[in-house]
Amino acid sequence: MNLATAVVLFFVGRRLLGEFGGAIAASTFAVMSLDRWILGVFAHATHFVLLPTLLALLLLLRAVDTRRAAGFVGAGVLLGIAVLMKQQAIFLLLFGMAFALAGVQANEGKWAPALKHTALVAAGAVVVFAVLCGVLAQQGVLQRFWFWTFQYASAYVAEVPLSNAWSPLVFAWNVITRANLPIWSFGAFGAAILWLGRWSAQARLFITGLLLASFLAVCPGFYFRNHYFILLLPAAGLCAGEAQAGFGDVHPAGRVNGEAGREVQSVNDNGRLCQRLGHRNTASFKRLANADLVRAFVGDASRVQ
Repeated sequence: MNLATAVVLFFVGRRLLGEFGGAIAASTFAVMSLDRWILGVFAHATHFVLLPTLLALLLLLRAVDTRRAAGFVGAGVLLGIAVLMKQQAIFLLLFGMAFALAGVQANEGKWAPALKHTALVAAGAVVVFAVLCGVLAQQGVLQRFWFWTFQYASAYVAEVPLSNAWSPLVFAWNVITRANLPIWSFGAFGAAILWLGRWSAQARLFITGLLLASFLAVCPGFYFRNHYFILLLPAAGLCAGEAQAGFGDVHPAGRVNGEAGREVQSVNDNGRLCQRLGHRNTASFKRLANADLVRAFVGDASRVQ
């Protein structure tokens, strides 16, 4: 399960941060998910939240660009499955809906299509819940399901008041970082500099939103059990990937690479634009852009001997 999740996280990271950033994100997750202090090597329902969630978010990243209804519905179904695995995944479902709303609105410039596609995500999640309730009702156990899933769970998360949340959070943090504190710290560094680098608005909003939703998913009941923090690992991996991939924009020795990265992104973005507009000479466009790419690496080409 951890391996499959790492693979999906790579594809998510690649869309947001490029191949190098995606590889760092997936590698970071893979290492941290094996940490015994976070109970990553033991079977918990928490593991089964991440895979459908990341598959859903990958679908959403594509659907926001293509505006295909099936992508939004499919993402909703997968997020609904994640909520069925553990109730606190509701925060990840809400994040998916918020990302769909913001992403479509940014692309379309109108709220009506954004609300429509967000409703498709919600509908997909509702379908999953409705099907489950129908099956349980047919077998005569719906009332028992409702008790354990909602009534008992509501009482369980109300036991610890907010005023007592800090101490268990600090204790849990000290435990889960016992073996991987440098990695957690590097992820925190990535989160801190996310809005200072060259990243697109989509990447910034996605990583920030996922980090917030993941932390909220850890918090219900304020018990902060070790394996709850598994929900934070994909966001931590993306933050680490963003920090490492954006190194060229921060470190003086990497400024040339940072400039080149922006030029490559510009060429790729314009190439995709040509394809969307039906332009048949995309390859010629990229060849013409090579002069700008060379200048990004070596400056004025006339100075090259």
